[in-house]
Amino acid sequence: MYMLARIAVIPLTLIFTAALLNQSHSIATLSSTLVATLNLLMATILPDRVTWESIVAGVFSSLFVALYPNVLLRAYRQLVSDLVPQGDLLTADDDPNATVLGTKEETRAYWRILHYTSLMSIMILLPITILSGELWQIRRNCYFLDVPWFWFLMGCGGVGSWAVFSPFLLLVKATSPLSAQFVTVPRSIFQLAVLNRFRLPVHSWIGLSLSLASCFWYVLVRRREDWSRKRSRLEGRM
Repeated sequence: MYMLARIAVIPLTLIFTAALLNQSHSIATLSSTLVATLNLLMATILPDRVTWESIVAGVFSSLFVALYPNVLLRAYRQLVSDLVPQGDLLTADDDPNATVLGTKEETRAYWRILHYTSLMSIMILLPITILSGELWQIRRNCYFLDVPWFWFLMGCGGVGSWAVFSPFLLLVKATSPLSAQFVTVPRSIFQLAVLNRFRLPVHSWIGLSLSLASCFWYVLVRRREDWSRKRSRLEGRM
């Protein structure tokens, strides 16, 4: 049900990358991503288990998840351009999607983005936790707050969340927001098979197989596009 609620992340990411970052996607990229998403939908859908509440929650959740890497990359580029001294060369070529140069400026912008994102998350979530009364419910109903093993697991969860959160911007910057979101498709394929102990209906196995094949197709398409882009840059310099 969770994977089904997040199924619209990839299509929304395609829309946001084109609208916010002015990135154009080839027919092969659109085909591979949408085919992988549709087949994952076929594998995860369960008759008589979908309610309107889950649909509404999934739409809003997918909207913000797809928007996050695009806003993150735009903010990072804006910070770097503000940190670079006026008159310096910002990009290696005329490609508007090229990575901004300057190791010092990039490093400062990277840590500043992480700091701002963490601080804003705390400022938004902490009042919601207090106003909703969850702290009082936790204090009243949770009887394991004095167990060291519980706090050890909480600490491990925090370290794991930071380990995922901190390199996400590097992944988005090195690849693209679409590629950073598309890695969730093979992860969902693996999780769906393992968590169900490989006991899936026939239509789910067909959907997972076609979705996995589309993932390999996407990798080949991106490699071919990168090679073509590098070749055109070399020819332009020559």
